Amino acid sequence: MKKKISLIPNGIKNINNSKSKTFSKNSLIIGMSSRINHRKYHELIIDAFNSKEIRNKKIYCYFAGEGEKIQYLKKKVKSLLLNKKIIFLNNLNENKLNKFYEKLDLYIQASKGEVLSISILDAFNYQIPVLGSNVEGINNLLIPSKKIGIIFDNNKESLLKKILFFHQLTSKKKLEYSKNQKKYFLNKFTSKKMFKGYDKLVEKVK
Repeated sequence: MKKKISLIPNGIKNINNSKSKTFSKNSLIIGMSSRINHRKYHELIIDAFNSKEIRNKKIYCYFAGEGEKIQYLKKKVKSLLLNKKIIFLNNLNENKLNKFYEKLDLYIQASKGEVLSISILDAFNYQIPVLGSNVEGINNLLIPSKKIGIIFDNNKESLLKKILFFHQLTSKKKLEYSKNQKKYFLNKFTSKKMFKGYDKLVEKVK
């Protein structure tokens, strides 16, 4: 019996960044780009930052995006005196979003569930190591055993442990994640790969 279902992953344009990723020397810059709503888990990141382990280190987080929870989260950050550690950038145009990705050391996708995270693909594309929730749509995209992303359970202790784990890695070890993710991206998730997949499928059904 012939297979009647073909799976073609969505893809995005490869930015052709030939230089290896460079990481901050004395700090850790984390970022998340998404709608700020009830499906995402920005609050968990804030809770993790509200710990002495992160307060005492040069670890910072930038949130790009807007949504119905943004004012609540801004108030929470202010009440916890984390204003200098967690910064809200609101919606960014394409040029500013490119600069946002370029300055990150670690991309985080804290979520209660995804389909296929384009933001994670963007991070792969920009060679940024990814830290993602252990939920459907993320845990089937990241492969920690091959140093293609790092997965955390959706609780403060797990997330804090993984942030500190990455922070303590040498630049050489961080670069392994960066290179493995880019290779993985080029093999599976570019728009060129996606269009080739559709072309092959069309040829099959002719």
